[in-house]
Amino acid sequence: MGRGVGDGSMRNLNGTSTSTDEGVMAFGTLPATFMGGNVAMKGAGNIKVPVYRAYGGGSSMYDKSYSLFNPKYVPFYRNFAELPNVNSGEYLLKGSLRLKNVNIGRWFATPLDGNVGGLPFELYQNYNQLINPNYKTLNKTFKMFDFFKNRKQSLSDDDQDIYLKILNNIYLILLRTNPPQSEVLKKLTDLITRKDFVKFNEYLNGKDMWGGSGAVWEVHIENKNEENEFEKEMILLINLMEKTNYLGKGIKPIKKIFEDNVKP
Repeated sequence: MGRGVGDGSMRNLNGTSTSTDEGVMAFGTLPATFMGGNVAMKGAGNIKVPVYRAYGGGSSMYDKSYSLFNPKYVPFYRNFAELPNVNSGEYLLKGSLRLKNVNIGRWFATPLDGNVGGLPFELYQNYNQLINPNYKTLNKTFKMFDFFKNRKQSLSDDDQDIYLKILNNIYLILLRTNPPQSEVLKKLTDLITRKDFVKFNEYLNGKDMWGGSGAVWEVHIENKNEENEFEKEMILLINLMEKTNYLGKGIKPIKKIFEDNVKP
């Protein structure tokens, strides 16, 4: 999708903020008659609403623009959703939001980079609001987004999807427990979406992941359940690095340390 308002706040078309003392209101200031009234809204607030984000190239998976419409089923989605030219649209992030957390940044997408806009309900959301996020590389038969189609790939689409899933699982654990190290995972996912596999390989095998104190693999996690989940994901990551021939020297023995610690 496109860009936020200048000051970064979420506003309705009349210029009023969608935020209240109780938090961001679902659907901004849609009339109560449209939503069934305040009582109905309170009862329906936990209903899950599917949302989508097309991203790639210079647009990160963690940016804030989402849509209620699945890009796979909207003809000329790039044109109507005001995707900027830097967004290759090669990847699709899908998740759900609680209805009470849905925040409309714009009622309609606005023209951008030669695209006409007009797609209703551009949402501004935080990635960590998503329920059960999953990631897919869009099929080649769905190449309305083709700015980067001629780039040579050194990872298959399936392997890219698996890397994104594992790296984001680790990212979410670290975001809760060790926020500084979560930035390492964020950079890795961005390198995949840009298809910069040379830098991805270098960074994946670098000191920020596998070095000494402060590296991702050595983080301390107080909660034992989260520590166990972290180590399981790190084992999956090392296995995938080995499968895709991205595993550097000195990393495989770390897998044994994790395997000795992990509980079934």
